[in-house]
Amino acid sequence: MRNKSVILTLTAFAIAALLLPGCASQGNAKRISSADKHMSTGNYMAAVQHYKDAQAQDDSPELSMRLATALIKDGRFDAALTELNRLDQDSAKADYLKATCYLSLNDVANAKTKLEKSLRQRPDDALALSLLGRIHFLQQQFTQSAETYANALAVSSNPVVREKLLYNLAIAQFRAGKFTEADQSFKQYLSKHDYVTEEDEKLGGAIAYAAGDRQRALKHWQKLTHRERQAILNALGDDHATAQILVKN
Repeated sequence: MRNKSVILTLTAFAIAALLLPGCASQGNAKRISSADKHMSTGNYMAAVQHYKDAQAQDDSPELSMRLATALIKDGRFDAALTELNRLDQDSAKADYLKATCYLSLNDVANAKTKLEKSLRQRPDDALALSLLGRIHFLQQQFTQSAETYANALAVSSNPVVREKLLYNLAIAQFRAGKFTEADQSFKQYLSKHDYVTEEDEKLGGAIAYAAGDRQRALKHWQKLTHRERQAILNALGDDHATAQILVKN
């Protein structure tokens, strides 16, 4: 009977040993799932903590990238870079995340280098192209910025991303002196934008005016406050005809 009892005890220990990894794995899956839910609701601080708890149990490159993304969303760019630099191998996604961190830390040179490296691996990455377009814009390379935003728009199927790209593209084209193209891009942006802000009206008017459509510019500007209209009147200078129409409204 004693031998049988020992065998049963050893068997129980063996079964427990086999089950423990599965239990730990299941627990980690719940931690990651909780972190993902916090990410979707914008509670990035909580997401960071849950990812760290999961990482303490089972570290992996994918988990590091999720944690880095949460840290970026939480505005902790130095910590995100530290996490990304722990990865043994670079990837297009990791380089994109590093570029995001560097740009947020005002290190434009390193951000551009990482983005170009990321795009060599994934040339059709709309988010990476969009970020590169922003870098070109910050460097006042407006023609290159517009071209990069246009490339991003060509490969993006996300409606939210496309709307933002159209807005950025219009501004880049405007600053590059391509007024007709900017006007077309901004009209497309407005057609997809549910709520037109005062800033939209002001910019839409400026672009339409530069493209030579004075009447549509006035339609935009007439929706602005008196103070905003006065600022535009001051900027119009010698265009007395347009100024007079704007004053009457």
